[in-house]
Amino acid sequence: MRVLITNRLCWCSGPTVHPPAEEEFTTTNCPAPYRLRISGPALISALAALLILAFGAAALAADPAAKPAAKPAAKATVSTTAGGQWIEEPADIPYAVTGALATGKNTVATLRLEAEGSKVVLKIDNGQAQFLALVNGKMVPVGAAGKLAHLGTDPHPFTVDRTRWELTCIAGGQIVCRGYSLAPESEKVGWDGGAALGDLRVQPLGKIEFVDDFTRVADASNTGSTWDNVHGKWGQKALREDVQAAAMDASKSTNPFSYFGEPTDTAPAIAVTGYWFWRDYMMASAVRGFPDTVMGLVVCYQSLTNYLAVEWHSKIAADDPDVLRLIAVENGKPRVLKEIKGGFLPGMWYRLGLGYSDGHLAAFVDGVNRLSVAIDAMGQGQAGIMTSGTGGAYFDDVSVDDWTIFRDDFSTPQPGRWAADRGNWTTTGTAMSLNCSGEAYAAAGEPEWPNYLAAVSLKGTASSAGLLVDAGSAHPVLIAVRSGGAPSLAILSRDASTKSWQELVSAPCSALSSKPARLSVHVEDGLVVGSLGGVSVQAFVPTCHGGRLALYGRDARSLAFSNVALDFIAPPKTSHTTKEFTNTDRHFEMVEWASRRHMWVAASLAAPGAEGSVAGQWWSKGDYRGHYDVDFPLTGVGTRDFTLTLVLDGDPTARDSGITITLAGKKDQKSIHFTVKAAGKMVAEKDCTPEGAEAHIQCSRLGEFIAISVGEDCIFHQRLSALSAAPLAAVRPTGEEKPK
Repeated sequence: MRVLITNRLCWCSGPTVHPPAEEEFTTTNCPAPYRLRISGPALISALAALLILAFGAAALAADPAAKPAAKPAAKATVSTTAGGQWIEEPADIPYAVTGALATGKNTVATLRLEAEGSKVVLKIDNGQAQFLALVNGKMVPVGAAGKLAHLGTDPHPFTVDRTRWELTCIAGGQIVCRGYSLAPESEKVGWDGGAALGDLRVQPLGKIEFVDDFTRVADASNTGSTWDNVHGKWGQKALREDVQAAAMDASKSTNPFSYFGEPTDTAPAIAVTGYWFWRDYMMASAVRGFPDTVMGLVVCYQSLTNYLAVEWHSKIAADDPDVLRLIAVENGKPRVLKEIKGGFLPGMWYRLGLGYSDGHLAAFVDGVNRLSVAIDAMGQGQAGIMTSGTGGAYFDDVSVDDWTIFRDDFSTPQPGRWAADRGNWTTTGTAMSLNCSGEAYAAAGEPEWPNYLAAVSLKGTASSAGLLVDAGSAHPVLIAVRSGGAPSLAILSRDASTKSWQELVSAPCSALSSKPARLSVHVEDGLVVGSLGGVSVQAFVPTCHGGRLALYGRDARSLAFSNVALDFIAPPKTSHTTKEFTNTDRHFEMVEWASRRHMWVAASLAAPGAEGSVAGQWWSKGDYRGHYDVDFPLTGVGTRDFTLTLVLDGDPTARDSGITITLAGKKDQKSIHFTVKAAGKMVAEKDCTPEGAEAHIQCSRLGEFIAISVGEDCIFHQRLSALSAAPLAAVRPTGEEKPK
């Protein structure tokens, strides 16, 4: 949920703090949240190294000379003990263990993953594989068993992916079984079973980040490219197709190139990038095709005979028109998973995306999820672009990023996926049911899960039922429907000392019944929003940033939870302005709108003759809606006198509008004095002492709340309605001289 309010930003400064310089501005372009980072000229030297790193990273990301960096799987040094063989170096989580697996009717083997107080095994016995973990002194199943019959008796490659919570066994290109067990930071890897397991290697796993806009000189051989052209004809091509296209000068154009593919026979043309161990990711590309083009994307590519893909046909194709389709190619045989009507218009550019995570494949068009299906296949592999039909297709601005979701419809029981704490939990095939006296919960996920949007369907009877966020931590947050004479939707936090629940906010709502009700929770940087049947409540909990998700009930009878869905909130991406846009000596026509120095307008220009205009004030040029941050480092704390003022949600035409935050400090004093005013009236004062001479300050608008943080500590937060009865409009920065 987003509360959309038009906002503007204001920067004011005292005698020793100046408005931001041009080089120090970055903004984040996304629907919401918006982020704005600002700093004064005194901070240029401190930021110089960061800017060099940032631009260097961008250059590396766009450089197609080599594939994304990854440490290859290394053959491990092995030691042998009475308990089997062990890789001597511990594996840091996340990682993948890969090797060869030989199966047969009488094959028995065990892969061991152990650390102090933690033990997980993959047991292979009589053609089946299953994960077990040490729980309360006993080895118990932590996932459903899977069959290995498709492998035969010859050795086949296999992989066990180990993340902070999830385990996945992949053999013969297929997911065999999954398991769920919280892991330490690292663990030992060992095995026994004779020749059944061999050639084991450990592959470190990390964040997936790949972009390619194809801005480079065409190379017919594609030597040194990030792409492997596994089938069909592929190469660089200018976006323009007229007679002057060959004379285009790349140095005078933003990006005249794209990657063009066309089939050479009836099989699809495919080019791939990345690594065999990539998993849980989203691939996206700008695409353009012709009337009889079929264009698409590929994930979990293992070979020309094994991959998952999306196919998109044009609206006017001669054969099979107007369709968007998800397919799986297994052992060379394509299979349609799901399709809908809705083709592309020839000659138009679109943003096509394909993601695979948690056994779900989803297709996106221009950021909208158009098609999704559950399929537990492949599990990992390279990413690719694909085209078939006739005419070929253009691909540009390709990106591959981590993409993780969590889904559970309880159709397939998975022991250990939900770790129960008290209560009687049963799975019916469509739901998980709870009967309990007192409170009980069942948790899933990782303690480090970041901001997310989660939802569950509820029905049955309970004095309280809902979702527990940051479950298992010292400060969990509960979003629950409470029964009684006046049913309500509430957000509660648990007091660490008394262990009792404290209500933060509540609102009347419909009571639970035999019909499912959809409860959702949005957790983002301390903002917690609960929604049920049109009723919404918000609270700000500084310590809440995600964590494990749990199903919760108190005094429950046949309380059923179904269709759990969790999607992570993507962090905002920082935009950048090219040097051509900021070099106003050569591009004078861009002075008034393109340069970052013109994001800020003097008060006299922002609101000529306005009552609230102050000499030295600078207001942001744009309006900011929804969630945004003003984020800046403050240096020299304790070494100089300073005064810095920010106005959040202010209006340049009205004096004392919005929320005014003033930071002040003195030489030889390590503390920063904060004051907060609403509509010109003092509402809060706070002293804060940072650890060093530099403090990272963040002033945020989060839904209905204003929050101020110094480093990792939130020092102030307040609901806007409690600060001012009048509607709030906006924010901007000011200084003594025009930003340069």
